[in-house]
Amino acid sequence: MGLLLAKFPHRWTKQDGGTVEGLREAVLCPPCEHTDPAAAALIALFAVDEELDLSNLPAFAELAAEWVEAARCRTVDLDALSEDEELWSRGEL
Repeated sequence: MGLLLAKFPHRWTKQDGGTVEGLREAVLCPPCEHTDPAAAALIALFAVDEELDLSNLPAFAELAAEWVEAARCRTVDLDALSEDEELWSRGEL
């Protein structure tokens, strides 16, 4: 269950030196991200306040910006991906 979906600009460099620009998405998922400090703070805001209004909007904006920046810096864990692929191929995932 996702609490929030963020889309943000993303760019990478190709082997030939050219750049590709696009969008990445991140989903704020409490069971998946509760150990990530940036996500945990935002999850806590939703748990306590349950909805956004003018009183908590500044806190939400700050916490959301921190979470998006953390998501922007994430890379694929190739070892975990390989493990999941192996589990999937055996029908265990």
